[in-house]
Formats: sequence, C-alpha cells, structure tokens
Amino acid sequence: MHNESATVLPKQKQGNKRAKVINLQQLERTSWIYPNAS
Repeated sequence: MHNESATVLPKQKQGNKRAKVINLQQLERTSWIYPNAS
C-alpha cells in the first residue's frame, strides 16, 4: 500500500496543477462572459 501511494502521489499533483490551470482558464472565460459573476 505504501509503495502504491508513493507512486500515485506525483501523478495526482500533476493532475491538480493541470486542473488548476483549466479552472483558471474557465474562470477567465466566465468572468469575461459574465463580468458580474465573480
């Protein structure tokens, strides 16, 4: 179990970074479409 989680963690971090970038892009897009939404 320990070895498995150790190998999975880096992938999760990469996924989180990618998700954050996508979320930021979506936020910029929605705030551009709906300026008062933020």
